[in-house]
Amino acid sequence: MCACEIASLFDYDRTTVSKHLAILKDLGIIEQRREGLYIYYRLTLRCSPSPPNSI
Repeated sequence: MCACEIASLFDYDRTTVSKHLAILKDLGIIEQRREGLYIYYRLTLRCSPSPPNSI
């Protein structure tokens, strides 16, 4: 999804969403790929069917 699609889902400004996505990218939680003028994001973490033991 691109930042504009995510922003419309949560009723936030695209700039605000982009800043949050940059933080998630720096933490290694998401990856990005550029296609023309758009940057698309996806999760890098796999979902776990059960909670971790540390909780």
